[in-house]
Amino acid sequence: MVAVITAISINIVEDGLFSPSPLFLIMVIAQLTVAALLHPQEISCLFYGLIYYISVPSMYLVLIVFSVYNLNDITWGTREVQKKKTDAVINPILDLMFTIILNYTINLHF
Repeated sequence: MVAVITAISINIVEDGLFSPSPLFLIMVIAQLTVAALLHPQEISCLFYGLIYYISVPSMYLVLIVFSVYNLNDITWGTREVQKKKTDAVINPILDLMFTIILNYTINLHF
């Protein structure tokens, strides 16, 4: 964002104060200043807003790095992990399927 602010500063010098990019920046600053004046108990938040405005692009980079390095961490999800079925549950099901298939094939041949 520092590069963007520098580019807007150069744009102000070359094209004037009322070109689109500087005009947008001035409108954002004016909007935040008016909001701060309407809520005087939170006027100190303007300083933190400036820090946020400058550091937004770096937060997007940190978010990407964080998401890539935490791909294997599934403990924070909202879905429950299905437990593996034990042999005590699987074997009766397989036996039932085997007998159904066996009886069906025997009935086909006779």
